[in-house]
Amino acid sequence: MPQVEFKGKRTTKPVGFSLSPYLVEKLDEYAGTDKYGNKSSIASQALYEFFAREEMRNENREIETNVQEGIQEYLHSPEGRALIKSVIMEAFTHSDEEHARESKKKGKPVIVDEIIE
Repeated sequence: MPQVEFKGKRTTKPVGFSLSPYLVEKLDEYAGTDKYGNKSSIASQALYEFFAREEMRNENREIETNVQEGIQEYLHSPEGRALIKSVIMEAFTHSDEEHARESKKKGKPVIVDEIIE
């Protein structure tokens, strides 16, 4: 391998690590083309993508946690409790109306204990 003389400050740092035979074979295969550059540039790009993906996952987890905490806080507020109550009331109202329609279709008597408004 020919010696390369560096002038100025080196922008990369040599690092040694082990890879599986499969990864070495693939790295050699891709580095042998003009499209992907040398082994170092392929490894650098792979690591950049890995770290970017991990940072995105961490950010997404943090956002998800903040959203969940915000929802919990809202649901425990007076406004949140009112929303829950209205949703439940709406569900029971529709459920009672559907039950009444189905009972009428089948010729069954409709029993209403209490009407809540």
